[in-house]
Amino acid sequence: MIRTEISLVLIACSLSLTKAQPEEFKTIDGIIGALYSSISGPAGERDWDYFHSLYKPNAIMGSISPDSDGILGYRSMTPESYVTNNAPFFLKNGFWEKEIGREVQQFGNVAQVFTAYEFEMQGKDETIKRRGINSVQLIFDSGRWWIVSIQWDSERDGNTIPASMLNDN
Repeated sequence: MIRTEISLVLIACSLSLTKAQPEEFKTIDGIIGALYSSISGPAGERDWDYFHSLYKPNAIMGSISPDSDGILGYRSMTPESYVTNNAPFFLKNGFWEKEIGREVQQFGNVAQVFTAYEFEMQGKDETIKRRGINSVQLIFDSGRWWIVSIQWDSERDGNTIPASMLNDN
């Protein structure tokens, strides 16, 4: 009987340890920083478990991007399909994304973050740099911030990041 109780206590302790969340998830600054760091780095594996830990179940992602004919359209995905579609690219290419500006609106446990970004991709033959804006919707639940939605669009002719969104203003 005592062994069973001890076993149950040990199981409960181990479950609470696995549910512990990183400190950075307790602030908006931290979760946004984690978003960028989770996909940035030299060619190779990413910590996809950490990436998934940023998102609430049923979170959505999406981007405005051109199709093969150059026509812009919305492409929706889940964090899992993002990993499936992009993990092979990250294995072969360096990719660093950093925040270059931010606007936050928060009401209680809900926040909307417009975060301007700049990324650099390093393939074996070239380096590409681009900028854009992520629209990140967050909720504060169970003692931490979670991403429930992230949508993004890139800069292009006629679609530039407003100067007010850049850090140097």
